[in-house]
Formats: sequence, C-alpha cells, structure tokens
Amino acid sequence: MRKSVTAAQMKKIDRVAQTKYAIPSIILMENAGRASAEEIIKEHKKGKAAVFCGRGNNGGDGFVCARHLRRKGIKTDVFLFTRCSEIKNKNPFVNLAILRKMGVKIKEVSSEKDIEKIKRNFRYVFIVDAIFGIGFKGLLPEKIANIVNFLNGTKKPIYALDTPSGMNATSGKVQGACIRAYKTITFGLPKKGFFEKGARSCTGKVVVKNIGFPAQLLK
Repeated sequence: MRKSVTAAQMKKIDRVAQTKYAIPSIILMENAGRASAEEIIKEHKKGKAAVFCGRGNNGGDGFVCARHLRRKGIKTDVFLFTRCSEIKNKNPFVNLAILRKMGVKIKEVSSEKDIEKIKRNFRYVFIVDAIFGIGFKGLLPEKIANIVNFLNGTKKPIYALDTPSGMNATSGKVQGACIRAYKTITFGLPKKGFFEKGARSCTGKVVVKNIGFPAQLLK
C-alpha cells in the first residue's frame, strides 16, 4: 500500500508548508483548484459544469477550479451552500470575488425551494464536489444530504476535491449520504480512509496531486 495520511497529519503538512517554508495558503489553494481543473479537462474539453461549494477551504478549492474551467471555455455554474456574504475566510472570499467579477453564476442554496429548482433545471455534463474537505466527520446536514443523493442519482461523473463530501478522510467511515465520485482528486498524499473497506464506492479512482508541498514534507 502506498503511503497515506490521516486528516490531522495532512493538516500538519499544510501548516508546516506555510510556517516553515513560507508558502502562502492562498497559493496552495490556487494550485489545488488549478490542478483539479486540469485533471478534469483531460476528460471534458467542453460541456457545462456544476460546481458545488461549501463555505470553507474546500469550497475555496472549488472556486478556483470553477475559474480555471471557465478560463478553458467550459460553461460553469457554482452552487454555494451559504450566502456569499457569509464567506468570511480570506482565501475563499478572495476567490469567490474573482469568480463574481468574471461573471460566473453563483447560485446560493439556502432553502428547499432552491434545492427543488436545482433538480428541475439540472442540465450539466459533469459535477464538481467541493462541499466538505478532510475535516468532515459525522452526518451531512439534511439539506446537503438531499442534494448529494440527487447528484449521485444523476449518473453524471462527479469529481470530488480532496475527499468525497460525507466521508471521514481518516477512517473511511460514511454515516448516511456521501458523494459517490467517479474520481477523487486529492492533494499532497492519499488519505488513510480511502483504503478502508467499501471506501472505493465513494472515492472512485483516486488521483493524487502535489500542489506545491516540499518533497521532504511528503516523505
């Protein structure tokens, strides 16, 4: 089995990259989102993408991915599970602002009415999951679980960024709904949970991208 890390170990690598090696977190986010878009574009040169984002750093990766998909000519809509005004973390905030200035549609998902509208008007070729990252534990909120179950049922390819939303990256445990990805694009190193029994049904194929971490941190 190739080397893998827990969520806590990966967070430590991320922290040391910033503190010891002076790599700004916004550069790591940029590299993650760009690398994800490049991986997706290998398989989708055109079409329309639905990018689902949460309010945290995983959502920020999704914003960057959406920007680079749009830059390559792929029509892209972003669905945000909070209000734009509630994005407080600096890096996601910056990348959301860029998207809005580029004219990418940001559709806030805050009610059952919003969810039903997504279901009625879903005309996308592929999906990007950037809702929850490696810090996730437990059950998805009901509203998000509703959308996740719908997305799985569309049979469209889903690309999960770093980890499928709904999976514990360390244990591989899934309680309730979880994204069932066609491909998981993970950053730095594979997560331990990906190798647990049954995890493959949620991760799909796992592709690892080095987003700028010094080699000595990944040994």
